Amino acid sequence: SVTGPTALLPTDVVCSESQTSFCAREKISATMSNSQEKPQLNLSDLAGISKQQFLAKITKERLYEALQSAGLLDDSRDTQLNETSSQQCKSDMATIIRDAIRIELADVKGEISGVNKKLDELGALRSKVTALNDVVDNVKKDNAKLRSEVEGCKDVIAKQQRQLEVFDTDRRSKNIIIRGIPEINPEVDRAFSIKILKIAGMENPNNVSFRRLGRQSDTTNGTQQGGSAPSRPRPVLVELESRYIRDKLLVGAKSLSKAGEEFHNVYIKRDEIPQTLEMNSKLYKALHEEKQKPVNINANVFINWRTRCVMRDNTVLFQVPKLGF
Repeated sequence: SVTGPTALLPTDVVCSESQTSFCAREKISATMSNSQEKPQLNLSDLAGISKQQFLAKITKERLYEALQSAGLLDDSRDTQLNETSSQQCKSDMATIIRDAIRIELADVKGEISGVNKKLDELGALRSKVTALNDVVDNVKKDNAKLRSEVEGCKDVIAKQQRQLEVFDTDRRSKNIIIRGIPEINPEVDRAFSIKILKIAGMENPNNVSFRRLGRQSDTTNGTQQGGSAPSRPRPVLVELESRYIRDKLLVGAKSLSKAGEEFHNVYIKRDEIPQTLEMNSKLYKALHEEKQKPVNINANVFINWRTRCVMRDNTVLFQVPKLGF
């Protein structure tokens, strides 16, 4: 291994025996060791350099001075070598940079092409989304218009329904329904109905209209097939001349329970519209359920027809909504 001042020489200078003789190396080493003068450096040369750069600059100048003293290097050859080396390095570096730039540009062009393709796809998707948004907006507008029209139709239908219910209620307000008349034949029905009306307090029921409600099925002349009477006869509708007569008969219906056994299961009721009958059915059902509860066994549970609710004393137990008229 090489030690001492010659260790600072480049490897090709120290190790190449064909270019530098042993005596020359010794001369260079003695010259560098015996040199008492330090390299002359300008202070401007030291501005902005690091410690390593400063030491390298000192070593390089001492090396050049030793080579010159040994007669192995002159200024012209050093300048020529430096210029040739610098030009070759510049040429090689330019080639490397050009190749690197060419590769990078090719990659960048490929990436730009891919990005442009994606942008085109996004543009197409954006157009489709815009078209779909327009369709959705139109559908929303149409739905809002249809919803408004439907709501308007509902209001009209509800209003007409209320008007029909009012008309139907007024038409039925003079009628009564008689339940419990045995269904035998029309003549018997009329005769039995006239007898009931007289007991209830009507003076001349001969001109009153009577008819059975509902459809008679599986019967022959008012009886079931086989000759037996229907277990549940259809109600009889009685059309009267005024509400006054109807109200009078409803009050006098209490006399039927004292008129004889054949009238025990006969009842006189108002002719109500289907909506009212449905509410009445709910009230009767609620009344039955409340009476079955242990807390109401000895209590006064009844139907308040004016408010349409089931009550225990002054407590409301069940109530149905009122009709809209």
